[in-house]
Amino acid sequence: MKVLIIFNREPYDNTDVTWNGLRLAGQLLDTGNDVRLFLMNDSVDMARDICKPPEGYD
Repeated sequence: MKVLIIFNREPYDNTDVTWNGLRLAGQLLDTGNDVRLFLMNDSVDMARDICKPPEGYD
């Protein structure tokens, strides 16, 4: 199955929305699916090397 997941939220916005999407993508890959991510707006920061969790983020 081919899956496209679209992210548009910043990586660390005090919710689990982005993290849950990434976990879903990982599980889909592990089960042999073709997964593509489309990053737009603030989510583009996930692809940058400078993207680090804020101090004290769990």
